[in-house]
Amino acid sequence: MTLGEIVHAYREKHHMTMKAFGERAGVSKGYVSILEKGVNPATGQPVKLRVETFDQIAAALGLTSGELKAQLQQAPPAPMEAPYDPISDLFDDLGVRTVARDEIGDATPEEMKEKKVLLKKMIRYMFSKEE
Repeated sequence: MTLGEIVHAYREKHHMTMKAFGERAGVSKGYVSILEKGVNPATGQPVKLRVETFDQIAAALGLTSGELKAQLQQAPPAPMEAPYDPISDLFDDLGVRTVARDEIGDATPEEMKEKKVLLKKMIRYMFSKEE
């Protein structure tokens, strides 16, 4: 979870408004909103907190700074954007998928194996450098 998700979940669990949580943490309602979104609207960059503000947020959550940091470190890493893959781009084209679905229809597992073999041969032929 992100800090914003933790704050939002806490507020919902305790039926608190952004204003009430902000007062408890010593920050404005607007800052709580920005914190929950995780993006500074002025820069479009992730929110960066001063140590003092982080400590205030932790206290408002009923946690020590160390406990809050531990919760944040347990969060799964944010998904990375996959690098561009021209092959996936080629075969993710809606037309290719539609044709494949139409042709596969109700194929049996054995027919699917045969179609995969044929498709691999066709792709090798398409990309072969010999003409």
